[in-house]
Amino acid sequence: MKIFILEDNLAISQLVLLLLKRKGYDAHAFHDINSLLKALDRTTPDFFVLDMMLPDGNGADLAKEFKSLEGLKNIPILMMSASVDNIVESGELHKVDYISKPFDINDFVNRMEKLFEC
Repeated sequence: MKIFILEDNLAISQLVLLLLKRKGYDAHAFHDINSLLKALDRTTPDFFVLDMMLPDGNGADLAKEFKSLEGLKNIPILMMSASVDNIVESGELHKVDYISKPFDINDFVNRMEKLFEC
């Protein structure tokens, strides 16, 4: 399974990347929306992990945009945020869940796997 991670905090990005690669996933990290969008021109992932607050935009807006596009609307998204004020309600978008930072690694993996099974 190919996973795209969008996280501007290098430490968190590397932690999630390492965690997912150790679990056998084909994970790729991006630090801004622009670089993720460029990668989408070349390939489509099976799963997104998106940070909410980014230097060049908002992960919630990006998730809403992805869910409106035919080629991306069924791809599960796990949102991450340090602020509960920025969380997208999980029922608002199909196959979207959220996790608060800092997060428990087991909870992260469980939420991701549950979303992918939907």
